[in-house]
Amino acid sequence: MITNIEFLEEGIECKKLEKYILTEEDKKLFPGYTFKNLDEEPMEDSEDDENERIYKEDILFSTIVNLEEASYIDIIAGNRESTEYFIHHEIQLSDLIYDSVYLKKEKQYIGVATSSPDVEIYDALLFNPLVPQIKLLGHEDEVNTITYDGTDIMTGSNDKTIIQWDLEKKKPKEKYEMGVEVNYLESNENILGGILGNNEIFLRNGNDTLKTKFESEPQKLKFYNDKLLASDEDGFFYVYDLRMFDSPLIKKGLHRKCITAFDVANQCLITASTDESLKLWNYETLELQKKIQTGEPMFSVKFCPYVENYCAYGGKDLRVINMLQ
Repeated sequence: MITNIEFLEEGIECKKLEKYILTEEDKKLFPGYTFKNLDEEPMEDSEDDENERIYKEDILFSTIVNLEEASYIDIIAGNRESTEYFIHHEIQLSDLIYDSVYLKKEKQYIGVATSSPDVEIYDALLFNPLVPQIKLLGHEDEVNTITYDGTDIMTGSNDKTIIQWDLEKKKPKEKYEMGVEVNYLESNENILGGILGNNEIFLRNGNDTLKTKFESEPQKLKFYNDKLLASDEDGFFYVYDLRMFDSPLIKKGLHRKCITAFDVANQCLITASTDESLKLWNYETLELQKKIQTGEPMFSVKFCPYVENYCAYGGKDLRVINMLQ
């Protein structure tokens, strides 16, 4: 099941993925395992491997794939001229992945929130890492959500806290007690939005926190211009003014069932639902522009930020579409 999609920045290019170097500390995490493939049969160290090459024209994005036997971060290479794509490489995790975020630091990182209390961050261009390149310790229960505002990572957990992380020190910078499980976070510069386990959504700006209660379970949030957008399990879509948060400016039913994901770009809103459909709307008027019957429940959707109308979405499988076609 494809549960999350993150587009990496435009123009990434490399001839060969960086090779993962097994350390003695890594070995201690897997007692009894011989690491034969890594120790005795190392990957050939050629300067240029066509199978590993990434071209700057490629559309590079990550997907989260949760299967019964394991979970994966798949790194996908797409084509600007068509909807063709292929799995360039994958990173396997033993824990269930709930959420992910792309963060560009000194490397191309993908941070994940998992069924472990640890926050894990992986180098997206590293071949077959056995462990995360950065691990953040501070939560006491499963981490449900992770977001990045361009400076700091924020995570929310079943331990009823939100942690703002100092990535340089790999330690919590601030820890906020919320009194209830934190299911989802979305950040925008100095503003943090979130979904709590009691069906409340909140806005936090500095020391001020505003909350509002939903009748049914909220699903996703997104900041767009000066608005906060939200969806719920009954198929409703909401638009809130950040200055007047007590009631929505707009509440409209867009699907028959849960809106699991949505995205906005160039005044176009796209929604994915468990009613086995994907819908494109005019964001200003919420008039339906296009409907795609997917034949299976949808759990993720994302516009490419630098190729207009290029969209990736997924349920059981990943799909790519040009919304103008």
